[in-house]
Amino acid sequence: MAEQVGSLAELGWLRLDSLGDDPLMRELLELRESCARNFTRLMTAGRPDEAELTSTGQYGFTRDGDESAVALREVRSHLVINQALPESHPLAFLVPTFYGDHLTIPGTEPWLADARRLHRVLDLLTLETMERIEEHLGLSFGAIAGPMAMGERLLRFQWYPALPAGTDEVALVDVDGGRIPVGGRLLADGGRRSRVVRVGPHRDMGHWTWQVHSTDSQLRFWDHRRQVPVPVPRGDWIYGNVCEFLEIEHPRLHTPIHWVDADGGSGDVDRMSISYFAHVRPGVSRQRLVWGVELYRRLAALGYATDADVEHAARLVARRADDPDLILATLDWELANPAPVPGFAAGVSRYYRRRPGGGGAPALRDRADAGSLRDPAAAQRQPDPD
Repeated sequence: MAEQVGSLAELGWLRLDSLGDDPLMRELLELRESCARNFTRLMTAGRPDEAELTSTGQYGFTRDGDESAVALREVRSHLVINQALPESHPLAFLVPTFYGDHLTIPGTEPWLADARRLHRVLDLLTLETMERIEEHLGLSFGAIAGPMAMGERLLRFQWYPALPAGTDEVALVDVDGGRIPVGGRLLADGGRRSRVVRVGPHRDMGHWTWQVHSTDSQLRFWDHRRQVPVPVPRGDWIYGNVCEFLEIEHPRLHTPIHWVDADGGSGDVDRMSISYFAHVRPGVSRQRLVWGVELYRRLAALGYATDADVEHAARLVARRADDPDLILATLDWELANPAPVPGFAAGVSRYYRRRPGGGGAPALRDRADAGSLRDPAAAQRQPDPD
């Protein structure tokens, strides 16, 4: 992965392919195919019940969404399966705003079980990648991965129905000084004309995204160095990209603009894709920004959340102790519950320990003391007792 991480620092994204050569990736392939089949069956047989609808798009089913930074129409629905926590976990007070309820959709229990397993595989891959980025940037072990451990995780299934008849065209869209060619469809709706795309050009908020699966190769990344779009190839791959909050924390990293074209006849058929969003623990802060609250501010700006949702998130984050105190409480919890939380690959004890004597803020562990994330004993260390 060293070569991919090197290009990540310049471009903002990396591609992992030849997935069948790695046992972890083979598991990822099997799980994503199973989940994709079941989500497609759900969307073609009938939408989830109204009871699953949510206002914020952070968990449950949402009929429409718009992530575009420009005036382009997007037609899609999505189902978000948040990672849930046991009621006794020190972070469980943040459920459901950040970690989500245990989602129930009648008849989908086996699929949801596979989604939880896919969560675990993607969490491991996320932490593994963050540790590689730390090494590449010359940072201390856990400088990036530590705040990500036991953070909010969202597995999002996106459904894009076939578009109405119209004229396929490529429009040049101004985004942050770049003239980005976006393939879409021009529709005549009565006396109005509107341009529809699958996903408009945007940067992801939060810390890290995996583009896990799609039924076509219409995803595009913008190469800011050469000012050209880069199409994804066909085949077995998974793309990861830096998000805005991670770039704020580590300016040597770049958050890429990306989008999904709807030209060349690709808009004539249904499309589905799977994305995975990995955020830090909601109370983690940087430069006076509390990331959980900032996340909801961005959701409100995009129309996913209301001002009341933002206020609720802020009150929820402020209700309990600061993140260092929550780490200490979680270390104690993991000492009593040594197995990783279902759906997570590692706990905070992989990155943090109590200081000798048990006083003060937690300390980061040494890289040499960590072992491999793929070793279960190393992924969830036994926290050091006082």
